[in-house]
Amino acid sequence: MYFDRHFNLPYLTGILALLALLAAWLVRVENPAAARAYLRNIASTWLFLSAAIVACALFVEQSFSTVAQETARYHPPMISALLGMSMIALMKLRLDLSRIRAVAIVILCSLCVTQAVSDLVATHRWNSYIDDLRSRLAHGQGLIPWEATLQTSSELADANWKLFNKGWIVPYHSIIFAPNGVVRSIVGLPSGTSYRPVDPERPNGLPELRGIDYTPFRGLSR
Repeated sequence: MYFDRHFNLPYLTGILALLALLAAWLVRVENPAAARAYLRNIASTWLFLSAAIVACALFVEQSFSTVAQETARYHPPMISALLGMSMIALMKLRLDLSRIRAVAIVILCSLCVTQAVSDLVATHRWNSYIDDLRSRLAHGQGLIPWEATLQTSSELADANWKLFNKGWIVPYHSIIFAPNGVVRSIVGLPSGTSYRPVDPERPNGLPELRGIDYTPFRGLSR
């Protein structure tokens, strides 16, 4: 849910949606008018929360977490699976859901919107990071110390750089996004990284990959 001052917004959104659906299901009022009023309040509260979640995704930098993507695959598929299994179970039990149908449709449709916005914002963050990485690789030569890349004139670029470059995966990005597959520079591993499946400090041990040419990097590293 929360790691390195960033939180998993889709996870939180899914939990709130499930709580809203549960609250609608638990409404047990004999007076039909009172029951409709309760359900309208639940739907209105959820729509207010949905608007706040969308604003948070758009304007709060801490609402995006790469750790959430790495460990939970960003959660929307898991929420979708849970909701789908719940619907199948309810159909098997042959329960009458007509009284909450409208509220459930509102909650689920707005949930789709909030999750889509979160994913679009996350994709934009990834694209911004890739553009920044490609620019650094195009202008760099040889081994670039990771610590030397953390301070630029852009606060968002610095935040992205710290979020997306974690431990042993750093050199992989440099190789994957090398301009035209020609590796002239590689961002080094953060100091203290013990697990080194790809070690740019040993250029002759870099993995041989089709379409990747290490010749310029190896020449500069000698």
